[in-house]
Amino acid sequence: MRTKKYRIIRNISILILCLGLLTIIYNSVNGYFSFSSRQFVDSYNKSTQQQLDEFNDRQIYYEELNKQIALENYDNALRVCLSRIKEQPTETIFIYNDIGELYNSKGDLDSAIFYFSKAIQAKVSYVGAYANRGWTYYRKDLYVKAEQDLNIAAKLNYDYYFALGIVQEKIDKNRAVESYKNFILNHKDNLECKQRLDSLTKAIKNGL
Repeated sequence: MRTKKYRIIRNISILILCLGLLTIIYNSVNGYFSFSSRQFVDSYNKSTQQQLDEFNDRQIYYEELNKQIALENYDNALRVCLSRIKEQPTETIFIYNDIGELYNSKGDLDSAIFYFSKAIQAKVSYVGAYANRGWTYYRKDLYVKAEQDLNIAAKLNYDYYFALGIVQEKIDKNRAVESYKNFILNHKDNLECKQRLDSLTKAIKNGL
């Protein structure tokens, strides 16, 4: 009887001990996940706010840059770009492209090409800089170079097949037809491209 009573007491003691251990483990795990959840939320909120601040900051930069270009205050616009490089050196590649567009607006095509080239040297996959440099070559009647750049841009982004087709009309109308067709594959509702394609196809058919 005494042995049985001892076993009961011992089992109860073990049960209490186990319950105590489970409570400790639960509180520890729950506390850990609660802390981790708070860390995650805090980190997410901080990251989101940082991205929002960066977006607003970039928006202010472009608003000021576009304002100065619209007013044809090109020297002021250039100062805005150079100031941005000092403030945000990680954006230098994109600002080179902005400076190129600035010179394009000013009509200084050689300087525009120089800065588009700097952007490409810094980032060889920078599709916008290839497209901009290609279109600047086109404005200088350098059609072969224009085609080369816009061909790279079109391979990186189908949207540039339209511009490529316009350039190729000066070189090879059949290649232009193919570029327009490639563009229409992804822009079936683009009437301007369809009209160009129809006109070009008729011209080729008539031997023009």
